[in-house]
This record gives sequence, structure tokens and C-alpha cells, in this order.
Amino acid sequence: AWEKVQWYCRRWGIEEWHRVLKSGCGVEQREFKTAEHLKRVLAFDLIVAWRVLACLKAGRTHPELPATAFYTPEELAVLRATLKKKGQRLSKDCTLAEVNGLVAQWGGYAGRRRDGPPGAESLRIGLTHLMAAVTGWILCEEYYKSDLLNRV
Repeated sequence: AWEKVQWYCRRWGIEEWHRVLKSGCGVEQREFKTAEHLKRVLAFDLIVAWRVLACLKAGRTHPELPATAFYTPEELAVLRATLKKKGQRLSKDCTLAEVNGLVAQWGGYAGRRRDGPPGAESLRIGLTHLMAAVTGWILCEEYYKSDLLNRV
């Protein structure tokens, strides 16, 4: 009986996982001609869902963790540049909860005092925007480095 109770206690985590996959990643809307194509896309969706839930859960249970535990230096650089443009700052030792809130704002999270921590949907949308911005950031860096090398 206790084993069944423990299984049931894990149900909410599984429900969240499925919600992120279904509504966030849109796995139910995918149509492919082969199972192999579906497997490849699903592998990426599982990674995205894992990252969203990992950031979300760790940000709620351990908000004081350094953001570098879940965000790359390039992602933090893009966030810093975005905030600098708005006249704000992101400290070098920023926390996971702080960065999750900033990323979720890109996904529609208002971030008011009484709003509570961001949810999975706004965090997923924000991470999608952040990944696109990081890709542009890296491409710009590569372009300017190669352009500078060609001038020498």
C-alpha cells in the first residue's frame, strides 16, 4: 500500500512533465511520415521539457543557487546586454530565481511583487526567445571575429 502511495505522490511531477511536452512543446500537433523522424524531434522536445522543469523546480526549491548552475555564460551575457539597454544591471553573482524571472518575462511573466515564481509556460517561451537571442549573439561574435581577421 505504501508503494502505491509513493507512486501517487509522484503523479503531479509526471503531470507537469506531460503538460510541458503537450502544451509547451506541442508534441501532439506533430505529424511525420516516419516514426524515425518523430523520435528525433521528440528527443529534442524531451531535452527542452527537462530544462524547463529543472530550472523551474530548482528555482523554487533552491532560489539562492547561482544562475551559472543552469545558464551558460552566453545566455547570461545576452541577459546582461538586454538589461543594460534598459538601464538595469544583472550582477555577476546573480541567483537562479532572479534569472528565471528575467527569462520568464520574455515569455509574458509580469514579475510583480505578489505574482509568485514564474510558471512552466512563461519560462519555456522565455527560454525559446533566449536561445534564439544567444544564437544571434554567437553568430555576430563569429562574424566580427572573422571580419577583423580578414582586415589584418
